[in-house]
Amino acid sequence: MKRYEVEISYPHKDKEEGVQLENLAAEAVLEKFHSLNWSQLLILQLQMQAGSTTFTVTDSESEQSIQISLNEFAASHQLEFKLDSDIEITGEKNLFGLFSYKAKDYVSFRELSLKQVQSILNSFVSGEIESIKRQYQHSSSQTDPASTQV
Repeated sequence: MKRYEVEISYPHKDKEEGVQLENLAAEAVLEKFHSLNWSQLLILQLQMQAGSTTFTVTDSESEQSIQISLNEFAASHQLEFKLDSDIEITGEKNLFGLFSYKAKDYVSFRELSLKQVQSILNSFVSGEIESIKRQYQHSSSQTDPASTQV
């Protein structure tokens, strides 16, 4: 059974005390994410104005990881997340439409809803990395038509 390292940092705790490390199976990772009270953590982040809430999952075998961060400055006044990862994508980029070059990029998302971030987390722990890459490529082509063409 595949195991994942989960690291959770909370806004109301200092660096050493605020990090919780666990080694969990895929189902337990999802349960842990669902068990967090994200609305309460958002309120704490806004009150503290210093810390942030992050949920980092690392695949013990491939060493790939994703980091989900709660965005306290969401314009929508709803729960909003950022997702950064070390999942690599290579493709061609255009510079002002003049020439193309190969570029390396990493999967990252901004302005994700709770449902969207849960879907990506589920794909990650299910080993569906290609699905995450396709979703990233689709979202980046929506926001910047001259960007990555893979």
